[in-house]
Amino acid sequence: MLRRIRDQADRGSQFYLYRVHLNPSVVVREGWLVDPSDFVGDVVLDEVCPPGVDVARYLNYHEDPGGLSLALGREVIAGVQQVPVPLPDAWYTDWVREAVAALETASDAPVPATGKLARFSPPPAPTAPSAPPTR
Repeated sequence: MLRRIRDQADRGSQFYLYRVHLNPSVVVREGWLVDPSDFVGDVVLDEVCPPGVDVARYLNYHEDPGGLSLALGREVIAGVQQVPVPLPDAWYTDWVREAVAALETASDAPVPATGKLARFSPPPAPTAPSAPPTR
């Protein structure tokens, strides 16, 4: 969406996020696949979902590079919720441009984790033992 707003003259277009609720009986394929889509992003469901499997996850290289996408048929969808982006009552219409600019100028440098997240940091590299004191 942000790419289309910035690069494809869709700045004035209305976009939507979709929340999809799947039927409880859905069988999801184990793991994930490398992007099985063709040059326009279409995935042939019969090629990624063997018999008895309704949904397959795949690593997306086209629309959301690096993101996991789902390949599924209409019959597994129990319901869909549509959310307009930006929200119709958003009073500030330049927020998308500012958000894109902020993301593009964000640093790639890692920031040390603090607080509860610090427990997920790797331990410090081991150091050589110091020499024993001389007498």
